[in-house]
Amino acid sequence: THDWRHISTKENVADLATKTKRVDLTNNSPWFTGPSFLYAHPSTWPNQTTDTSPPTEEEIVKVHVHSANEPPIEFQRFGSWTKIIRTVAFVLRFSPRYQRSSDPSLISTNEFSHAKDTLIRLAQQQVYGNELTSLKEKQVVDKSSKIYKLSPTLNDRKIICINSRLIYTNLPLRTRLPIIMPPNHHLTRLLIQHQHEIRLHQNTETVVNDLRQGYHIPKIRKVVKSVISQCQLCRVKNAIPHVPIMSPLPEARLSIYTPPFTHTGVDYFGPMEVVVGRRKEKRWGCLFTCLTTRAVHIELAHSLTTSSFIMCFKNFIHRRGTVRHLYSDKGTNFVGAEKLLIQDLNNIDFSEIRSSLDAKRLEWHFNPPHAPHMGGAWERLIKSIKKGLYIALPTRNPTDEILRSALIEVEYLINSRPLTYVPVKDHDEPVITPNDLLGVHKIENVPDIDDSSETLINNYKTSQMIARKFWKKWVSEYLPDLTRRTKWLAPCSNLKVGDVVIVIEPNEKPGNWPKGRVIETKVSRDGNVRTVVVKTADGIKTRPVSKLAQITIDKSWDSPKEDRPLGGECQ
Repeated sequence: THDWRHISTKENVADLATKTKRVDLTNNSPWFTGPSFLYAHPSTWPNQTTDTSPPTEEEIVKVHVHSANEPPIEFQRFGSWTKIIRTVAFVLRFSPRYQRSSDPSLISTNEFSHAKDTLIRLAQQQVYGNELTSLKEKQVVDKSSKIYKLSPTLNDRKIICINSRLIYTNLPLRTRLPIIMPPNHHLTRLLIQHQHEIRLHQNTETVVNDLRQGYHIPKIRKVVKSVISQCQLCRVKNAIPHVPIMSPLPEARLSIYTPPFTHTGVDYFGPMEVVVGRRKEKRWGCLFTCLTTRAVHIELAHSLTTSSFIMCFKNFIHRRGTVRHLYSDKGTNFVGAEKLLIQDLNNIDFSEIRSSLDAKRLEWHFNPPHAPHMGGAWERLIKSIKKGLYIALPTRNPTDEILRSALIEVEYLINSRPLTYVPVKDHDEPVITPNDLLGVHKIENVPDIDDSSETLINNYKTSQMIARKFWKKWVSEYLPDLTRRTKWLAPCSNLKVGDVVIVIEPNEKPGNWPKGRVIETKVSRDGNVRTVVVKTADGIKTRPVSKLAQITIDKSWDSPKEDRPLGGECQ
């Protein structure tokens, strides 16, 4: 090896033959004379030593390498079909295989199509990986495959589609070769949700028919129904109140052996026009009903002021006796109230009325707003009164006297109604009516009055006997009719603090109903929540659960969970 020397490229004349440029080939050229160091002493020739030392030992270190087989895109992070396609389209701009758009801020049609095809291929690779491998190798998919019976094939974009029998029709290619979408994949759900939204949230069949124009989804109706059931806008649009089971009757309805009108419900009805001279004025009816005996008392109110109601109430208690418990709606939901009536009722000072009647040991109970079903005991009687007035009034515009007379006549007729079943055959068996306890009877001939002590005692005994007989029949015949519930038969889950609800406003269109959050619940004696306090954009409102529709919040489209690894972290 000592006869071999290394020469640099600059001194190597043999390299002149490899040059493409023209070189000097005269007699004095290095090509003929050789390198210049050849004319010097050999000790001065260039000498490059070769490292012949033995190789050093390398230290071998064992390390643990984690291979994460994660997809290039995490589908669960996206909640919109358009958003996931636009994101992938921007990512694909960094790939030299795709032509970039002339406008960087806009996504071209080709970029959108390429991104969509890429996502579909990734979804099919995750679910139908073995089938995709077989089709790429020009083989038939295995018989155990879920898509074997669909005769799958690859189109020109390397996407699995159905080799359908409609290939020779004049339909579009996307209809003749529909793409197979995995039914349980998140991308498929995004596609269905997108189709549901662009069709303005139509029903299942409309979405199914549109999807079948270019895609085949196994068990498509089941998947579409599942996606539509989680559509938040449809949940809001189709939300309905869930009323708990009908509550047991309150004590006011079951207080036997108490004087009539001890527990009284009050409500207004009207207005009714009367003729006063040459002008017309409005009058209102003030209904008092005994919650136990179902008897009624009607007063004619000239206005909806506080003083007018106090006068009606005093007239009532002077004729019917003392009231211990008074039940009513609060303000704006009186039956038949129009816009003007609602405004007038808001001016009634209930605190003044209540304070003026506290001396009479009266307890006033208010129902929550917009809860007419809680005052059904008097709401149903108002319907009967209106029906009776329609027949009893001889003219549509009566005078005050005629209207008052008609109200008294209707009052007597309603108090004469039977409270129990009327037998068809046994006409001698009397039925109980509210008039039986009020002491109002139909008298043909008025007898002479005998005020002797014996007669008075006999009359007292007779009245007590009538009262006992009334309550005996009331307990044995009337009470059993109240045991059965007519609606709201099944229990339901109670609203909780924090629930999002829609507040049903009777005077607003469904699209304008406000949304709110429950901040307080009021539990009734039977353990069910029947009244809640809701906070809306307009303020805090108290509403019954029958006027609230709960909105179920779907958490499947939320952002990624906190326990997921962040970028740069290893699992």
